[in-house]
Amino acid sequence: MVLTDQRPLLIWKKENNLLYQYNPKSYSVSQVSKLIRRSPSVVYRMIKSGDLYSHGRPVRVSHQALQDWALKRLPAIPRLFGRG
Repeated sequence: MVLTDQRPLLIWKKENNLLYQYNPKSYSVSQVSKLIRRSPSVVYRMIKSGDLYSHGRPVRVSHQALQDWALKRLPAIPRLFGRG
């Protein structure tokens, strides 16, 4: 995976009769968790700028949750995304 500072191109995608913006550089929850374990500060900046997508939506995680996650205080990773 290559992380860049450029804002990715958004594509409209239809799924289950819902139209939403899809990012071709979208990551799964497990991929995001691996990125956060490697460099939480870089990933946090990407989340704040809206450059990190998962499930077709920008990932939203609080700073405290990111710190807890990086320190492995929270075992349930998908719960941070609210998409259990």
